[in-house]
Amino acid sequence: MTTPIDSAALRAGLIETARAMNRRGINVNKSGNVSVRALSDEDGRAGFLITPTGIPYESLEPDDIVFVPFGGGAHRGRRRASSEWEMHERVLARRPDVSAVVHTHSAYATALACQRLRIPAFHYMVAAAGGDAIEVAPYKTFGTPELADAAAAALAERNACLLEHHGVLALGKTLEKALALAAEVENLARQYVLVRGLGEPRLIESDEMRRVIEKFRTYGMQPAEGDAAVIPAKPQEPSPPERWCTASGATVACTEKVKVLSENWEEARSMMTDMFEDAVLLGVSKASFRQAMHALVDSLECAYEEKKE
Repeated sequence: MTTPIDSAALRAGLIETARAMNRRGINVNKSGNVSVRALSDEDGRAGFLITPTGIPYESLEPDDIVFVPFGGGAHRGRRRASSEWEMHERVLARRPDVSAVVHTHSAYATALACQRLRIPAFHYMVAAAGGDAIEVAPYKTFGTPELADAAAAALAERNACLLEHHGVLALGKTLEKALALAAEVENLARQYVLVRGLGEPRLIESDEMRRVIEKFRTYGMQPAEGDAAVIPAKPQEPSPPERWCTASGATVACTEKVKVLSENWEEARSMMTDMFEDAVLLGVSKASFRQAMHALVDSLECAYEEKKE
């Protein structure tokens, strides 16, 4: 994994991620914080960029972001780093395979954390956090080495955890993926609260969760450029008749696409649901998802008009 050099673009991405936490409803005001690995543009030293303390995210400028070197040393920037900088440092040092940390105070996840209730395997998407449950790190005072140690221990082999009486931590190889996971944790927390209200939650068996966790290791991955995706061949179906009878007895032309759509609507709806879940997991913006859906509908309408003619 290549660590980027500190740059205006990287700082702008960090600021956008912090603002997106509030837009997506998983954080409020100035709470929470965000960090991303970087190499100093001055001397190449390894460290990370982090949001500053006490400044509204909407007011942030690239120069407000603070560079914190690993292993000690003066922080670099015109602002003071977030009070949780040590927690980010400890987590990133423990997890060299991730590049970004998103910390939120989202409502449902924090409510569970305040009751020290972990999120068990009531839904397969719990595996998105890297295990069969999203655990709760024990309470420690904010901004202390003790909290940093507790968080790093909880995330040694998981990509998300709850912080007792505090909030949520989510990790990712990119800022976008860390933000998407933080949003997914809040979604799961809300669902779990609702499920608990319906009675004792029914959990997925351990063997099945192990299978799901393994599948998540390649979930959402695309073939490398130049490699063709292997798509299993579908069995050939007999060609439909060229004309079909209506209820009145008249015959009308009908394309195979219309017949397939009519008979397999549930399959089409399932595919759309999968696309939506992929978009949420990968952190695709609402605008981009809407644009993709509109493009799909437009292309289908054009194809229909061509066939009809």
